[in-house]
Amino acid sequence: MKLTELAHEILFPHLLFGDCAVDMTAGNGLDTLFLSKLVGESGHIFSFDIQKAAIEQTNKLMSENQQISNYRLIHSCHTKIEEKIPHSFFQKIKAITFNLGYLPTSNKTIITTPQSTRYAVEKSYEWMAHDGVMTILAYRGHAGGADETETITDWANRVPVHHEMITGNNSPESPVLFVIKKSERFN
Repeated sequence: MKLTELAHEILFPHLLFGDCAVDMTAGNGLDTLFLSKLVGESGHIFSFDIQKAAIEQTNKLMSENQQISNYRLIHSCHTKIEEKIPHSFFQKIKAITFNLGYLPTSNKTIITTPQSTRYAVEKSYEWMAHDGVMTILAYRGHAGGADETETITDWANRVPVHHEMITGNNSPESPVLFVIKKSERFN
């Protein structure tokens, strides 16, 4: 099973109709579409990306695949969660997903960075509901990817969160899926 599919499998039981979820890296829109279908018409999805092409691709995919408009596409860095999501959703977000690196079939020099990702992960964790889950798919095989993965590993090991790391295979360049679960006993 691909790690992207595993991330969806992990997120699935955490979302009900009417819930709120965030796609911190819209990319081609597949995670946004998945989350949107799970939360239904009464739910809320916020989807970030710094690239206009990603926002346009996500908007196109959403338009082609559903009639409901329970999502908001945010053309901004994922570090802007506190500015771009209404405060009424603070600690009410049930699921957050990151798919790091670069936009496939795009400029591979525009990538997520260790510094912005760490900040976004920290803020996302603060905004998550007390029974929320976050998936972070990090790609060690591209320039900057190993550093970004190490930054997430360091954060997860230093804060009182329940987390696990799942690698795609035994290669040192294999992608890594981080699963972060928030619960009262870890806060």
